Amino acid sequence: MNKQGFTLIEATLAIAVLLIGILTMVQFFPFSLSIITESQDVSIATTAALTKIEELLATTYDDLDTGTIESKQKLSNDPGNFLFPFSRQTVVTYLDDNLNEVGTDQGLKKITVSVYWRSAITGAEQERTISTLRASY
Repeated sequence: MNKQGFTLIEATLAIAVLLIGILTMVQFFPFSLSIITESQDVSIATTAALTKIEELLATTYDDLDTGTIESKQKLSNDPGNFLFPFSRQTVVTYLDDNLNEVGTDQGLKKITVSVYWRSAITGAEQERTISTLRASY
């Protein structure tokens, strides 16, 4: 007698294999969301640093003070603001012609902006630093 069809064992085995595959895939979703959040945080930090650099570049060379322009402080004190987890520090230093830091004005300043936040993946503090130069001429 030739009976075609699936037995209960075959159906159960097929469902078990399918469930194992689905459960494996579901475990990747939280990690994927963490990666997306981390990428978004890097973009926000980069934009915050570039915004400060553009603000300082809009001033004249002589009006650009050296030293710590902005100590490490939160970008927002409102917990509902998307900038709340981020802190920023801005330092301006004098440079010589070889791009070495010096204590006197030789016509070249380096603007360094660092933005800090906690990683969505590891929880460790992350840093995005962007620097640019400003010449007196």
